[in-house]
Amino acid sequence: MDSTKVGTFEHVPESVPSILHVKGHQDDAKPYDELNLEAQLNIDADQLADDWLQAHPNFDHSKVPILPTSGCQINLPYGTFTHNIKHELKLARSVPDNAAFLMDKYEWDQEIFDDIDWTCHGRALNRTKAHQTSMIKYLIGWHPVGTRVNKYDPKYPIACASCGYHEEDKDHVMSCPKRQTDRDNWKKAIKQYLDKHNTHPSLHATITSALNTLLDDGDIESIEHNADIQDIIDSQHNIGWEHIFKGRFSKLWAQNQDQHLKDNNLKTPRKNGQSWLTGLIHEMQCTTVVGPLGSPE
Repeated sequence: MDSTKVGTFEHVPESVPSILHVKGHQDDAKPYDELNLEAQLNIDADQLADDWLQAHPNFDHSKVPILPTSGCQINLPYGTFTHNIKHELKLARSVPDNAAFLMDKYEWDQEIFDDIDWTCHGRALNRTKAHQTSMIKYLIGWHPVGTRVNKYDPKYPIACASCGYHEEDKDHVMSCPKRQTDRDNWKKAIKQYLDKHNTHPSLHATITSALNTLLDDGDIESIEHNADIQDIIDSQHNIGWEHIFKGRFSKLWAQNQDQHLKDNNLKTPRKNGQSWLTGLIHEMQCTTVVGPLGSPE
């Protein structure tokens, strides 16, 4: 048999290509440039998929075809999942009730609720380990201010431990005169983040103005913004500006920043609209919990 003839057994490679599992989202814990090639390619593929989905917002990708090797898969109203079954079933049981609770509490309709970037919100929360219990209490409005802990046990004073104001509630904590240093450090930390991550100038100016207005107990109507992001202003106004403290941003923030990075050739798998908003939310939440809510002078 001619060993050079195409199609003969002599042309079958001696080694069979191996299939390796590559852990996803490794860039959550380590910079993209420090990852190995396999991990970088995995991140690149995720980004290409995200780009395609953003370019085709009307495409229903919630349910996927079953793989021949799967045997079975679970389809829930919000989509298909094939792994982390216990975790996903817990979410399926709790998310609708939590969503209904939030919509009722803040008078959101379904459209407003869906406009919030819960993906970035969740990713930011997952980054918080040291203060996660305090963070969750803060996000659901159960942080231990005087008016709340006094209900548990009268031995805890209802007055502000920092300035002595007769009633410490969540609004007072954010405006307490004895926590001005914390508020100044908070503003500084957010500005440094916006500067470092090439934030769109209009987004930068608006977030800075919103922080100054909200922390100084000003009128939200006085928040400065440019006409080129009016759609973001309207969307965030419907959600509520005070919710930016808890990381509840409209999806339009990430989309606008993503386009800004793309237009200026700054977009990379590691540096995009979602990573920018996730980092901003993380910074916003952490500086709140360990700052104005966590360290009286």
